[in-house]
Amino acid sequence: MGRFHIALALGLACAATREGDLLTVSDAPSDLAFVNGDYEASSEQENAHPCYKKCDAGAVWLCMGPGGSWRFQPASKAGTASGWIVSEGQETLSPMAVNSWKGWRPVPSTWEHLPGLRVVGRHTTGG
Repeated sequence: MGRFHIALALGLACAATREGDLLTVSDAPSDLAFVNGDYEASSEQENAHPCYKKCDAGAVWLCMGPGGSWRFQPASKAGTASGWIVSEGQETLSPMAVNSWKGWRPVPSTWEHLPGLRVVGRHTTGG
């Protein structure tokens, strides 16, 4: 069975096979819920860190931005200061180690703390 078929059997939309290559994002607020789901490490790196692309929507990426913050952002803006959701606090090697996130709110044009957002690693079966 190929890694894509293994991923489907596990209920995943991605075919990552190495530990740390697959993340699950959950509990974003309803207006930012499009970031929820599984992400797979890509071969792309931004700011010396791997980028993760959303498995069912390749246009949503999680990358390290300038200044050491992890950012959920459009693929076309990967690695830039753009983003809908940004990590707070000091730089971490992995988005799984982030303790605090903030989301952009167009009204009233401010960042808001997102206490419920979770980024966790998913175990794979190996390939």
